[in-house]
Amino acid sequence: MDIKELFGDKSLTYADFEKAAGEHKAKFVDLSEGGYVDKGKFDGKANELKTANDTIADLQGKVKTFDGVDVEKLKQDVKDAQTKYDTDIGNLKKSSAVNLALMGAKAHDVKAVLPFVNMDAVTVDNDKVMGLDEQVQNLKKDKAFLFEDEKPAEDSQTAGHVSSAGEHHDSPDTSLDTFAAAAYKAAGISAPEATGGKE
Repeated sequence: MDIKELFGDKSLTYADFEKAAGEHKAKFVDLSEGGYVDKGKFDGKANELKTANDTIADLQGKVKTFDGVDVEKLKQDVKDAQTKYDTDIGNLKKSSAVNLALMGAKAHDVKAVLPFVNMDAVTVDNDKVMGLDEQVQNLKKDKAFLFEDEKPAEDSQTAGHVSSAGEHHDSPDTSLDTFAAAAYKAAGISAPEATGGKE
């Protein structure tokens, strides 16, 4: 309400002022002690206070669910779980890479070779397996039975001839017999067959 509606353009006595205030249903408050607040401002502050109280109550409820929980231990448990996961994945990748490398090295049985492999000395960087080649070469020397033979197979006829080397002593060599017979004949001596091989 505009105060001019009470006073108009004339001066008023106190009685006139009270009468005009009553007609306009005006209320006057002593603000010297800060006891009056505009209704709109009051409602706005009341809503803010209610929202704040609701938020506090919600947070208090959430905090209660963590009563007795060691937050620092919880953080450490999460960190430990992540470390274990990373380690397990790394070991799985290394194991798979070593198995493939041993198959490539023609191991008869990868499981039989693995106990002889020092996995701590093996590292995997993307697709590269490092620290395994030298171990495999040593195993091929010391425990060759664990791997397929990489030497080419010898010719079966040559091998058969070598293995039957004793047979030619029992069988007469035709070219040698012909030469010997001619030599005996030229010397005028009877061939050994005529004497049964004895002079």
